[in-house]
Amino acid sequence: MRERRGATVEVRALAGAVREDEGDEVVVADWRSAIDGLRVLYHASPSGTKRERELLLEVARRPRLVAAMAAAVKRSKEVYPTWAAVLIAEGSAASVAALHPHLARLLNKVDRNDPKGRARFLAALQGYAQSAPMRALLGAPAAASSD
Repeated sequence: MRERRGATVEVRALAGAVREDEGDEVVVADWRSAIDGLRVLYHASPSGTKRERELLLEVARRPRLVAAMAAAVKRSKEVYPTWAAVLIAEGSAASVAALHPHLARLLNKVDRNDPKGRARFLAALQGYAQSAPMRALLGAPAAASSD
C-alpha cells in the first residue's frame, strides 16, 4: 500500500506508520495512533490558536508517524500547511528533505491579495522551527544561545 500508485498522501502516511510484522495488537494500536494524529491535521492550523499549535506539536512528537508523513510528502506533489508545521517542528534531516521541494509552492498559495499574508504565514511556520537545518530552510533567525 505504501508504494501503490495513486495512493493519497494520507494513505501512504497511515501505511508507513504501521508496524505490519508485529502482531495484530500492535498493528491495531499503530493504526489508531496514526489515524488520531492525522485527524488533528484536519482540525488545526499552523497559524491558529495556542491549542491548535499544541496539537500540531504533539503530532510532531510521534517519530514513527512523522517519518511516515515525511516519506509520503516526499512522494507527493504538494504539502498541506498543517503537515508542513509538523515536519518543521520535528526538524529532522528527513523532514527538511521532504519539505524543501514544496516550500515555495506552499508559500505561493497564500492569498496573493493580502501582501502581508505570506509574511504572517511564513512567520507562523518559522515559529515551529527548532532545528538549525529547518530554521535555515525557512530563513528563520538563529535560535538564541544559552551560553
